[in-house]
Amino acid sequence: MPYRLRVKMDSSDLVQTSLREAIQSLDRFEWRGGGSFYQWLCRITDHKMIRKLRYFGALRRDAKREISMDQPGTASENQPEPESKGTSPDDLIMTQEQGQVLRREIEQLSDAHHRVLSLSLEGLTDQEVADKMGISADAAWRLRMAAVRKLTIRLKQVFDE
Repeated sequence: MPYRLRVKMDSSDLVQTSLREAIQSLDRFEWRGGGSFYQWLCRITDHKMIRKLRYFGALRRDAKREISMDQPGTASENQPEPESKGTSPDDLIMTQEQGQVLRREIEQLSDAHHRVLSLSLEGLTDQEVADKMGISADAAWRLRMAAVRKLTIRLKQVFDE
């Protein structure tokens, strides 16, 4: 993550918001061969990072223009503390809850679906997943697609409630 972005946000925040976006758009995922799910997640994160860089790069939010409140002569004791524009505690709790829901829903999938998703998220190709599971590459692909469909349905039910 570029320094300009690291001074404004933590990398774990970027990953969490990217995963939230991925969960909300799972129905748009298209299988395109081994590692495509992992690559899809990486693209979402890359796009999120570019949007954040553009946002924080805007003139009014440029980190180069910021003045530390700890430097002498920059803050008056009579001035109120600036209002926080960052992530609120409610947003953090929501993100954590969504991550917990995702983990819980993946855990509730069948063992085969859970395993195929875990191996795919590690970036393994169809053939590598197939070898580890003792099935054909085509069966690994079909199993992954079934797992993604099932997870999408479960997540929609949870988040639409």
